[in-house]
Amino acid sequence: MNKLKDDFDNMCENALDDAKRRQTPADTGIPTWFLALFIFFSYEKIFRILMNPWLFYPVFIPLLGIAVLFVIGLGPLILPIMRS
Repeated sequence: MNKLKDDFDNMCENALDDAKRRQTPADTGIPTWFLALFIFFSYEKIFRILMNPWLFYPVFIPLLGIAVLFVIGLGPLILPIMRS
């Protein structure tokens, strides 16, 4: 009974190793040409959204506060809080 289980485990491990060897690494990143095309066609809309005061100030004020903390030397204290 144990030999049957061991043979089955070996067969599964061999099948898994074979599948890993056959697998080609897929490039999951966004192609550079697509990013350039996206920015070219949407830069006006992006800037229009960013310059909207209802979106700009809620983003700008916290970023300004974080920049001030870095300037006065307390920036490294904020980084662990932002990571969690």
